[in-house]
Amino acid sequence: RDEMLSAEAAELAAERARMEVESVASKTAMKRMSVAAERIAWRRRRLALTHLRDAKLREIYGEFGDVTERDEGALMEAQAEALAEALELAGDDPSAVLLDDN
Repeated sequence: RDEMLSAEAAELAAERARMEVESVASKTAMKRMSVAAERIAWRRRRLALTHLRDAKLREIYGEFGDVTERDEGALMEAQAEALAEALELAGDDPSAVLLDDN
């Protein structure tokens, strides 16, 4: 009888260990999925901000066409304004605006 109880206790201990391993594996998988989702969201946000910045710069260059020395100051001021607007929209992650997608 003691042997049966010992065998049953060992079996229960093994089952408990398997369940703990499965639980850790499940938590790890959930964490990985969460991190992946955060990365995807960050990349989408970065891409959107990059498109906004690029659109603003296209608008500026279209406005100025060929830049002469006289226009260079105004162009730089317009670029700074576009970047400031994009940075304001970026909120707590201004690096998203400054990074290239390449």
